Amino acid sequence: MVESRGRSQEALGQALVRATVVPARAAYLIAAGSRPGFRRAIQETCTRWAGATEPIVPVRRSGVVDAWWKQVVKTAAVDGLVNVDVNNAAADAVAKDLGLPLVGIDHIDQNGITQWSAHPADFPHGPWGGPETQPLIARENGDLWEAVAAGDLLPQLELEMADTTLAPHRPRTVDEVGRSQLAGHTLLDRTLTQFPLQSARNGPWPTPTLIWVTAPNSLKDCLWFWNLRALRPLGFDNYPMLLLPSNGVEHWVDFHETVRAALTRAEDIEPDVDLCSLSVGVDRLRAIAKHLELEPNTQKRRNVRRFGGVIPARSGPHTFDLNVDVRQFLTFGRTYGKSTDALVQLYRPTTTVRLSSPIDAVGAIHTLARLSSDAFDGLPRRPRVASLIANNATWSGGSLQLAIRATAQMHFNLAIPTLEEAVWAVLQSSTQAAHLSDKGHLATRLNEIGLTSVLLSSHVVPAITRLTTPRSKELLRELRRMEEQGAADAQLVELAASWGGRVERRYVSTDQLTASVHKDVVSAAEALTSAGWSERGLEIRCNRCSLRSFVPLSQTMSRAVCPACQATQQYQTPEGLEMHYRLNALVDRGSDQGVIPHLLAVAALQAADPHASILPGVDVTLRSGHVAEVDLFGVFQGQVVSGEAKTTSAQFSPDQIERDVSLSVDLGADVHLIACPTTLPDAVTGAAKTHANRAGLRLMAAEGASVRAID
Repeated sequence: MVESRGRSQEALGQALVRATVVPARAAYLIAAGSRPGFRRAIQETCTRWAGATEPIVPVRRSGVVDAWWKQVVKTAAVDGLVNVDVNNAAADAVAKDLGLPLVGIDHIDQNGITQWSAHPADFPHGPWGGPETQPLIARENGDLWEAVAAGDLLPQLELEMADTTLAPHRPRTVDEVGRSQLAGHTLLDRTLTQFPLQSARNGPWPTPTLIWVTAPNSLKDCLWFWNLRALRPLGFDNYPMLLLPSNGVEHWVDFHETVRAALTRAEDIEPDVDLCSLSVGVDRLRAIAKHLELEPNTQKRRNVRRFGGVIPARSGPHTFDLNVDVRQFLTFGRTYGKSTDALVQLYRPTTTVRLSSPIDAVGAIHTLARLSSDAFDGLPRRPRVASLIANNATWSGGSLQLAIRATAQMHFNLAIPTLEEAVWAVLQSSTQAAHLSDKGHLATRLNEIGLTSVLLSSHVVPAITRLTTPRSKELLRELRRMEEQGAADAQLVELAASWGGRVERRYVSTDQLTASVHKDVVSAAEALTSAGWSERGLEIRCNRCSLRSFVPLSQTMSRAVCPACQATQQYQTPEGLEMHYRLNALVDRGSDQGVIPHLLAVAALQAADPHASILPGVDVTLRSGHVAEVDLFGVFQGQVVSGEAKTTSAQFSPDQIERDVSLSVDLGADVHLIACPTTLPDAVTGAAKTHANRAGLRLMAAEGASVRAID
């Protein structure tokens, strides 16, 4: 323990913490067919770090977004939506459908998550650390394609940037826009400074250069090119993209030489170029290809990633294919950002993490920091848990996300909760009140003193069941059964004498255990005894007071004495001394209360996941005011589980299953759990699966010592 600011700090060991710095990125909603909305969105992206990677999404009057644009938003992994000129009701519907927060474009830098982005002028170098250049934007009142290719600015913002290191200039001739794209000298390129992909899944692969051709002011072509380019594999592969007008390229002096230089790539691909358009006919595309000295591809397409060796740069003649669906090359999974690591000593209640920023910026910048660490293992990725760790924190994937003003040195104060604290936080976030039930208290105590670890041994649970002292409910059932079978009064009296009003705990002989359960159950009883949960002893049947008594071995003497009347007797010896077993009083009570199935399920879950934390019985008051008891609630494999434990599978009736699943939904669980000491029949798992599917929950079964997912 160390002292920090007057508080004791508990050292928890070391963990590697990785901080990934990444700007908050947006997708812009524009009214379908709105050229002004499209241009306004472009002008906004030019003032934002990574703006060239922010999609622009058309929304139909009905409030519908086409499936491809939805996929673009998902693939781009943006953090929020910005409404440019869509009516508010439609924009709200889109935000709900996409599950992203929404803000109006006039508030993009003041409200919501989208404000956590920097201005491109905050970075001192060109894209990928290249030379400082004065970036180019579209000609004033130029064709729409120019704004898409190079960027544009509102007049006031252009004036404000005139005195910065990022002061843009407008070209004198349109061909400058085409050339600047290939050279990476546009304002849009500058938004990508220090913004690479961090990781990728199922791609990317070496890909032909994309040359997209657009008719004058074609919104459809410009929109498609913008969003395809937003999905480029930045920092992974060189995937050149070029937007050209359908008319006038032939008059750009030596432009074909500029293009040819860009095509001398060291990639094993065929063809060199995919030439595409939605508004320009194939004859015109072929004419442009001929001017650029491209030849039709006659080979089978290929894109091969080679590791090791030298791949020669491709030389002419360069080839092209027409109107290939290039979306297939860009819809791979990805994460963005630059990272830095530190080995950190963890403390409870508070750990301070200090890291050098991986971003080279001028002063402090608004950004997001995503922290990942083994220290978060097992914690459910729920908002309430994130807020326990740090104020205003959220989860992004499996990482803890914080909005910060990043400087050269960053520090984070983290209060990492225990798994049990996280479980209670999640439970309390979905209820009015929650506390351990009577069974939960009993099971918790048994777990604390070590019973749970013994339960997974073979035949231990049947041994506990056989050794459990009968209580009044069992007596009533047995009396009714014997009466139905026509038992004589003397038999009923004998049964009542042996059960009724019983104070002493049940004890069972070795022969009785093996006869009623299994021959190996004696080994289970021995395991319980070794762990302190049962005891060995001998039996005295007193011929003076007619009572039977269990005498623990530790209390036996050379002369047998009846504990009740002190008469000298003999230990019961049918064929020599016979060993008997009796449960510890607390275990006996727990078994009588039905908590053994709870504890067995907890043991099975913890054996399958060392980070599992399960409450074995909770009374809850739901948000609706309804009061209920849940047998099992906690975290397993980082997901919230809730469910029911029964002594026998027959207790899982269809109505019971439906109620249990409904309760799991009310408690915000990810997984519904059904638990039983024995294997559950298909009828039970099938019914539970049906209800879980309808509720959108995964289903798991804890059967004895094993846990399985029900697919």
